Amino acid sequence: MKTIDYSYFIERYNAGEMDKTEIKWFEKELNGNDSLCQEVMIRKKADQMLLHHDLISLRNKLSSLEKARKEKLVESAAKKATAIRYAAAFAGLVLIGSLFMITGKNQGTASLYSKNFSAYESPGPSRTPQLSVDDQFVKALQYYSEKDFLNAKALFTEYLNNNPENMQAMLLYGVTEMENKNYPDAKSSFNKIINNRNNLYIDHARWYLALCNIATGETAEAKQQMLAIKKSDSIYRNKARKILRNL
Repeated sequence: MKTIDYSYFIERYNAGEMDKTEIKWFEKELNGNDSLCQEVMIRKKADQMLLHHDLISLRNKLSSLEKARKEKLVESAAKKATAIRYAAAFAGLVLIGSLFMITGKNQGTASLYSKNFSAYESPGPSRTPQLSVDDQFVKALQYYSEKDFLNAKALFTEYLNNNPENMQAMLLYGVTEMENKNYPDAKSSFNKIINNRNNLYIDHARWYLALCNIATGETAEAKQQMLAIKKSDSIYRNKARKILRNL
């Protein structure tokens, strides 16, 4: 009688791959066959152990991969944080440098303005070229000489409304507005004097207009005006030459 090799059937039985007919036949073979039953149990335990070993191995591999992934993320985050810190530091240096340049430039022009600006000294109402001098103009000159530039502005404004041809008053009003830090109105008055052409105050008006542009940071315009003054016979030409070295 030929002996049956149950190895194939044991594997199929433990793996659950048999159909109902095969299961019925194999369990009939197991009945009363202790050695076969024992082999089935041994094979089953071996399979379980192998499965358990594979699971442990897989788990260890997954754990190693997860650890490596986390380490890579930490390293990447550290590099990113370092890059951000360097970028922030660089941006800060650029900002500080820009502020320094802007502040330095503003301080430089402010210093240049303060060193060269001085109020025009009026010759007084008795030496003005106008035919008659009214009390309003005299009072405005008095406030001007006392450095009360707010009251001087009010009286010069009212006076010029009725006497727009008085270029001396126009110049004094412009300088008054420079003292009041009202540079747009000061520039307007100086331009009126320059455009009038037929008066004794054009050189003064050009000088103060250039200083106004320095005060307001309009360096290009100031340079152009100072260059024109330097090339002229103006009493301010030497001052203009010195200023041009610092603009």
